[in-house]
Formats: sequence, C-alpha cells, structure tokens
Amino acid sequence: MNNRQRARRILKQNEITVGEQTSQRKPMSVGTKNTKIQ
Repeated sequence: MNNRQRARRILKQNEITVGEQTSQRKPMSVGTKNTKIQ
C-alpha cells in the first residue's frame, strides 16, 4: 500500500513539473490540471 501511495505522489509531482514545462505548448490540457492542483 505504501509503495502505491508513494508511486502516485511521484506521478502527480511529475505531472506538475511536466505541466509547467509544457504549459507554453499545451495551455488547454495542462491548464486544467494546474488549476486543480493550485
């Protein structure tokens, strides 16, 4: 269970970092994710 939770946290962090980098390229799809996180 702990491993799965850690994996999900890492995946979420990766999505945030990648989202910020690709926010200039894909403002539509990434914008929705950023709004939910913030």
